[in-house]
Amino acid sequence: MKLVIEGTLCTLNEYINEERTHKYRASKIKKQETNKCIIYAKNQLQPITDIPVNVVCDWYTTGRKDPDNIAFGIKFILDGLVKAEMLANDGHKQINSIHHNFYVDKKNQRVEVEFKGV
Repeated sequence: MKLVIEGTLCTLNEYINEERTHKYRASKIKKQETNKCIIYAKNQLQPITDIPVNVVCDWYTTGRKDPDNIAFGIKFILDGLVKAEMLANDGHKQINSIHHNFYVDKKNQRVEVEFKGV
């Protein structure tokens, strides 16, 4: 099962900068990014019942941001899946592992998330 989210998600550095600017800005970003993931999940996935799963994220970016900052987006993805009712929870019982791969694609930035049964 695969989920493709077009564009980019907020990075950790961007999130921290907003959090330092105003106490409610980070909350707004989390809500916006999670809602973006909910929409993509509802349009592309069926509920994930074969749990636990291994999650593989292929991040396609401009190559200008550090991988650890980009990988922060998994928070929004998993929270979106739970809120979209595609995943019962995002705890240890549902998620066995999370792997990240990073690629440069300046013309088509996206994240492709694959869910593989254990």
